[in-house]
Amino acid sequence: MATVKGVNQTLIDAGGIAALTEGLVNGRVKVNLDHYVLTTGNNGDTIKLFGLLPAGAKVVAIMLSATVAQSGMSIGVGDLDSATRYSASNAGLQTAIVPVWILGTEYVIGTTDTSTTDTDRQVTVTLSTTATAATLYAALFWTTD
Repeated sequence: MATVKGVNQTLIDAGGIAALTEGLVNGRVKVNLDHYVLTTGNNGDTIKLFGLLPAGAKVVAIMLSATVAQSGMSIGVGDLDSATRYSASNAGLQTAIVPVWILGTEYVIGTTDTSTTDTDRQVTVTLSTTATAATLYAALFWTTD
C-alpha cells in the first residue's frame, strides 16, 4: 500500500501554503440553515436560501434533504447569476430524509467570477419538475477565513 497526498497537502509539504486560498486550510467553517415547505405547486421553481453571503465567502458544501422522496426530480444548485454553479442536475432527494451533499467547488463569492454583481451571493435550488409535498431542509457550509 502506498501513502499518497491530497493536492493541498502536497502544496503544504512543498512550503507553498501561501498558494492556498485563505479559508481552505485552517478556516473557521460557518453554517447557515434554512428550510422550505414544498407543495405540488412548486413546478420548476427556484428557491432562494440562506440569505446573502459576504463577498469573499468560499462555499465549502451544501446539504439538502426532503421529508418525502422527490421521485423523478433533479435539482440545480447555484445562485442568481448561475442556477447551476454548484450542481447542474443533481438527482438527489429521491429518498426521504437521506441527505444530498453538493461540494462548493472552491468558488469564492464576488471574486472568482468578476463579471457578476452582488446577486451571486444568494444560493438557490431549482426544481426540475413538480414537487411532492414535503419539507426541504438545507445547510450551507462556508468560510471567509
